[in-house]
Amino acid sequence: MSGTIEFDSAKYDQLIGQLGGTLQEFTDGAAGPLPLKADVQVQPAGQTWSPAVDLVGAGTSLFGMISETNDSLVKGVTDLRAALAQGRSIFNDTEDLATVTAEQFDQVVGHPLGAVRSRHEGTEQL
Repeated sequence: MSGTIEFDSAKYDQLIGQLGGTLQEFTDGAAGPLPLKADVQVQPAGQTWSPAVDLVGAGTSLFGMISETNDSLVKGVTDLRAALAQGRSIFNDTEDLATVTAEQFDQVVGHPLGAVRSRHEGTEQL
């Protein structure tokens, strides 16, 4: 079975657009402009009742972890979106994508995929 894998620019642009929407949700929040940061209050500040104090502490800790995870995801999705946008040239310059190697993708001028991969080498994130 042999064939040619052709570039579909509409689908590629749709993927880049979806990543932009994902970034918007990470920065604004899924329900609108309310990013989940450590300063989200689950109870008013200054609580004296022990269960309320514990709830505030747990909420601050939870939303702090969510914020850190979101920040990491935003960086990764931003890098991926930039890599896809900059990698577009290889698709326009190649007749058969089945013949393109990973090294050829890395050689695209200004292509940040190499930086993305090296940042995550030795980690379990990829």
